[in-house]
Amino acid sequence: MAERVHNRQALNNYLQEVRRNTTRLTWEKNPEGPDHRPTWLAIAYLDGIEWGRGQGPLRAQLWKLPLNVF
Repeated sequence: MAERVHNRQALNNYLQEVRRNTTRLTWEKNPEGPDHRPTWLAIAYLDGIEWGRGQGPLRAQLWKLPLNVF
């Protein structure tokens, strides 16, 4: 059975193999809404250019969201 490669891992593999550099990827993560129930917004940037964004109820889920565009 083949292992599922998560979006974040696929992007890191791409940056290491093709670009030879993972430092070109940066993140912006911000909560929105009430403190007791925020919605987290994440934006992924590659070389300072926005490549994807996503939002979810848990900050831990944000690693997966914006990378769907890669």
